[in-house]
Amino acid sequence: MVFQQFADKQIQQMLTLIDNALAAPRLRLRFDELLETQFEIETSAARSRMLVRQGIAAVLIYNALLVLDFFALSDVFWLAVVVRVGLFGSVMAVMLAVIWRNPPARVREGLLAVSALVAGAGVLILVLASSSQMRSNYHDGIMLVMLFVIALQHLRFSYAVPTTFGLMILHAAAVLAVDTITVQDKLAAIALTQALAGFALYADFTFEKNERHMWLRAFRDRLRAAVFEELAAADPMTGLGNRRAMEQWLGQLRGDRQGATISIVVVDIDYFKSYNDTFGHMQGDDCIRRIADILTDEARADDGRVFRFGGEEFVVVLVGREPEQTYAIAERMRLAVCAAGLPHKTKIGSGHVTCSFGFAIDTLVPDADLTALLTEADFSLYAAKKAGRNCVMPKPEDDDEFEVLDLDELLRDVG
Repeated sequence: MVFQQFADKQIQQMLTLIDNALAAPRLRLRFDELLETQFEIETSAARSRMLVRQGIAAVLIYNALLVLDFFALSDVFWLAVVVRVGLFGSVMAVMLAVIWRNPPARVREGLLAVSALVAGAGVLILVLASSSQMRSNYHDGIMLVMLFVIALQHLRFSYAVPTTFGLMILHAAAVLAVDTITVQDKLAAIALTQALAGFALYADFTFEKNERHMWLRAFRDRLRAAVFEELAAADPMTGLGNRRAMEQWLGQLRGDRQGATISIVVVDIDYFKSYNDTFGHMQGDDCIRRIADILTDEARADDGRVFRFGGEEFVVVLVGREPEQTYAIAERMRLAVCAAGLPHKTKIGSGHVTCSFGFAIDTLVPDADLTALLTEADFSLYAAKKAGRNCVMPKPEDDDEFEVLDLDELLRDVG
């Protein structure tokens, strides 16, 4: 069955992967490839936009520290301008331009890591180049870079680990390069940065784990809702779409295929009540399934869609077909049903199962009344019944005689 196979083979596979990911060891972050790809598809655009906003803020803050450089490192102030505006500014400009285009995760996170290391290296360059007494605390700037990129921008953990170690090395080098502080103070500063790095990485890991699990649960809920919606729009006996599915699809066509012709073909199994009385309801269900398969096979050749409308009635929807083409397709379906040779015992029947066909055609416009078109096709079906069944009828030229009759009652009478 079409809808159920889709749920079992694809959605069920994703649901299994989600359950496995939720039950994975605590230290595992990355999903299986299929889920990881879906995660990136759904989250990368928002993350890229967030990184661009925060990247702009980072540039402004990093360059605003030129005011501090002017007073604290006056001997290398112009070098500070080159480092902050030229070096870091150029790297950030490239990073923001690329991330704005929502690149793959490895590019996005890689650029973020590089920008953090460039910012940290800029601080080290100023410390090494200056002889000012006030440079002794400049190594704290590398700690701020670490906090910003790990704790605020939440660099993906697999990139955060090497980036943090790189910043720790830059920080240690900046501390050791200052000869105005004691060895004990240097060791304390390095140890403090290591502790800060540990807390930052733990926070980053926890944030990403929670983010991924929240997405998994939300994605699982959407998949389950899709399964329920799919099943609600499926006929459990034949696997065809039901009336609800047909209404949804017709509504979509009204917007997507404006100006195209649409043909509604209503199909009814002849003398089906007699078939059930003779062979039993189980055999009757098999007959409906066989007819559904025949109609689907024939409609597929013309990009048609078949729906079970209820009982022994089906609706075939064709798009872009003229009346002569629609008639030919319906006639082909009728002959295919006859060729199947499903046995039937009636006093006036042909000895095998047959179907009657009625159709109507209109043009798809935004306000097209497809319900009225379906009613016209029903009138055509009734005309086929009156003509002796096992035939194809277009919309009657004059259907006034039907306007005073109750359509549901008519269909019950001829069933």
